Amino acid sequence: MPSRTRRGGSDALTQKKPKDAQQRKERVREPAIAEETSEPSRAGKRSAHPSLHVIAQLNEKWRVVDGSLQWILQHKKGNPRKKSSGWRGRSFCRTREALLRCVREYCGEVDPRGLVKLKGLPEFHPDWERVKEREHERERRKKQAADKEEPECVRRVRLKREDVNA
Repeated sequence: MPSRTRRGGSDALTQKKPKDAQQRKERVREPAIAEETSEPSRAGKRSAHPSLHVIAQLNEKWRVVDGSLQWILQHKKGNPRKKSSGWRGRSFCRTREALLRCVREYCGEVDPRGLVKLKGLPEFHPDWERVKEREHERERRKKQAADKEEPECVRRVRLKREDVNA
């Protein structure tokens, strides 16, 4: 009869762990089978997440994808499964210089064509500049709205406080 455990307040039946190597192998999940696609060029390949675009495949285990705010250096770890492509983010870089430094540090032997693609990227990730512009525009609108709503004497006091704090 299985024993009951009282650890952590649970009253569940304990399961016995497999003792030999064969039993341990049986507990390991099988790798997912790649689904057949109508496009022959994509059959058996795993792409980046739908919201990401692969910029450069550096070697078999490393690639760079374009995220929403930065470039992401990804490392292939494990086998692809149904819910995971096997790619894990290693470095998240907003500048080309930082991305190239991370590639030098982590990737080892790199395909020269991939390196040329990375060197051709802009100095800063383009979406980051758009986000900063939107934030500045939002702040500007807030200040304009605040200036219109508050009396002149209150506005002068607020501006003096901002100058002192800056």
